[in-house]
Amino acid sequence: MKLIGFDDTLLSRHTSPKLSSVAQDTLKLAETTCENLLALIQNPNLAAPKQQLVPVHLIERETT
Repeated sequence: MKLIGFDDTLLSRHTSPKLSSVAQDTLKLAETTCENLLALIQNPNLAAPKQQLVPVHLIERETT
């Protein structure tokens, strides 16, 4: 069995065995959200984006 966490929390680095995790760029996620919100505030008739992808990456530790 393999176990993988999400958000690469600090705890995942200190478990035994160390937990592999999917990490997301929270700064990029926040920036994208703010840009979309500001665009909607400046132009209320603008269609809100349905979906935007923010890259993630796998941090392999001892559980993969």
